[in-house]
Amino acid sequence: MKNPEFSCSLIRLALAITLMLSLVLELSLASAAAQGGNADSPDLMITSIPEFGSVSSTLLRGRVTNISADRYSDYKVAVLIAIEGLGYYSKPFCTPLFTPISTDGTWSANIVTGGVDQLATVIVSYLVRSSFQTTCVLGGNNLSDFDREAIAKVVIHRDNPLAKTLIWSGIALDIKESPVPVDPGGNLFRADNVFVGDRGYLHLRLTKTSDRRWQAGEGLSRSILGRGRYVFYVETPADQLPPNATLGLYTFGFDPTMSHREIDIELGRFGNPNAMNAQFVIQPFTNPNNIRRFDLPAGQRSVLSFDWQKDRIAFKAMTAAGVTIQEWTYPNAVLQLVDERLRFNLWSVFPSSDEPDSEAVISKFEFFPEPASVASLSAANYSNAYGIARDSIVAAFGVNLATVTLSASSLELPTSLGGTTVRVKDRAGIERLAPIFFVSLNQVNYLLPPGTAAGKAEVTITNGNGVTSAGAINVIPVAPALFSADASGQGLAAAVVLRVRADGSQVYEPVARFDEISRKFVAVPIDLGSSSDKVFLVLFGTGIRWRQARSTVKVMVGGRNTDVDYAGPQGILFGLDQVNALIPRELQGRGDVDTLLNVDGQISNKVMINIR
Repeated sequence: MKNPEFSCSLIRLALAITLMLSLVLELSLASAAAQGGNADSPDLMITSIPEFGSVSSTLLRGRVTNISADRYSDYKVAVLIAIEGLGYYSKPFCTPLFTPISTDGTWSANIVTGGVDQLATVIVSYLVRSSFQTTCVLGGNNLSDFDREAIAKVVIHRDNPLAKTLIWSGIALDIKESPVPVDPGGNLFRADNVFVGDRGYLHLRLTKTSDRRWQAGEGLSRSILGRGRYVFYVETPADQLPPNATLGLYTFGFDPTMSHREIDIELGRFGNPNAMNAQFVIQPFTNPNNIRRFDLPAGQRSVLSFDWQKDRIAFKAMTAAGVTIQEWTYPNAVLQLVDERLRFNLWSVFPSSDEPDSEAVISKFEFFPEPASVASLSAANYSNAYGIARDSIVAAFGVNLATVTLSASSLELPTSLGGTTVRVKDRAGIERLAPIFFVSLNQVNYLLPPGTAAGKAEVTITNGNGVTSAGAINVIPVAPALFSADASGQGLAAAVVLRVRADGSQVYEPVARFDEISRKFVAVPIDLGSSSDKVFLVLFGTGIRWRQARSTVKVMVGGRNTDVDYAGPQGILFGLDQVNALIPRELQGRGDVDTLLNVDGQISNKVMINIR
């Protein structure tokens, strides 16, 4: 992704908050406003989410709203968890399959009842009628019965805050780790089997444990790239991979309503030493028209690609010298954009085979977005890994998005700026004009309208000459993202410190300043002062305000959880959110420490502060 353009847009104003103490709001123990409801429109909310990895605090808690108390018995809740590589499982057990609703509208379900449940990355809760019956889910991705009958649904994406991440070829990769056999291939997955070498190449290893089980390597992108041309530069000749090893380069979506949304390039012979060594696949592979096998030349590097368009997918395999080996176009490829992420993995088709360890090296990956397409990302961290939250600040990237470079001139945002407009059509078919902060040739910053319904939405940007660009987004309730001081989504936090002294007096202090000599932001060390001082970190971000409850917002500073006093709208700037957290005194003298935000189980980008 290109570096965002700097302007006097809201992003620049958010940075100004770091340096202009007069814009900092008073610290308060704010509570969410009571939500009015229609008794004929039952809804579901989550009030407490177990932390990833916890085997002691395991209850998912929620509440049913917009319904009179005498009707709670008309409904029940179904809870399922998804574990990467294993699929979805009903919780807490198959018997009983559903969770009852208490007389006060609350409910709770134990989501860690066996195996590696604590490693679940997705938690889905459905509100269904008490008469609904279906079978227990024990793996797989088919939740169609629940989706068809659901009165309300809440999906929580829960990341591992300690997971290894890499930046390679301009994309952020989450590295998969699993101590139990999971897909693909029923392999173990080891984080150390994915790394970037001295030359900047991505290395994937397949190694054997002392008890003769294979440990695979996999990295998956944090962002959803969508339609466009994907190009992989593979250094490892296909014939040098052992017959049991498969190199996968593909997109895969985990959304249960969109199973088999997968585009694959695979190098491997799937256990047969005499088989062809490569294939293009559109899942499900069991359809004979969905697969094209071929041989890549012995001893040669390759350039492999697929061009994902609206109506077809065009695959191509070439040698590094530019000789075309195979081309294949798959027609009528109606693959929807929801949650698919790019994946790179090296795995064994026979987890107990006796072949030697192996390694695959990819020198580069390139992505060329579909022409006239728009990629909408959070303006704070430039990601849409799980979706974009309504009422949040969005940065859209494309070409010919505007005919001028212009910023909104007041806090009251226009819906047309320099002739450019942004329209968002949500899943319910309602189209709204989005307020705009900033426009330029390749970037538009806008506010995702607060009323946008959850689910897939179409974004259409029209410039002053009538040129239209479009793209899809997945709208979700929360997508926490923190602003950084340099507007990159990394490094020093766009934040301030509030010091509350024993006499009640308050002092605001910056955590970063711009150094004119180095032309970059540098840390202002935070002095925790005397033991009677309370020092609060005031973080600024977006995609936070529609959190389920303040108890589901957690801040981790230097590896320690902190008390959160407020998490909600900043109050002055549209779409800007604020989180106030007490800095633990045990961190005194730690120097640079990472700060992470967890909202409803979703983890933000990482920013940094310095503690003296």
